Amino acid sequence: MKRLILFNALLLCNVFLIYLYGVEIGLAKDPPRPRITQQSMRSVSSVTSSSTSTAYYPVSAFVDEVALTVTFTEPVGIANVMVYDANGQLVDMVTVDTNTDYEAVIATDAWASGSYKLVVTYGITTLQGYFDF
Repeated sequence: MKRLILFNALLLCNVFLIYLYGVEIGLAKDPPRPRITQQSMRSVSSVTSSSTSTAYYPVSAFVDEVALTVTFTEPVGIANVMVYDANGQLVDMVTVDTNTDYEAVIATDAWASGSYKLVVTYGITTLQGYFDF
């Protein structure tokens, strides 16, 4: 119970920091190509797949000048977080066991300015999001 309360408090702080400093990255199975900008900070945990259904993905991501942080709101097993540059070259990759860790963090301080693609995979699910850094 204490762990759940602490986790919820951390998520609330995370949301506050996203609002102030970060850019949330929209993740979806087939995301639209437009860039995520500072003005479009909305919840991306659910994605509308048709006019009558909504798919829920227990993962969100944001990026700022210090780090790219991918947060899992529930365990999904082993997850891979991969970042590709505009040329399709792998920039960085992290594997996280979401049964014990809720976040995957990749330092961004050495990244060049440009366009990037975030890919998060777990089980049979692959989510993608695009962002400018």
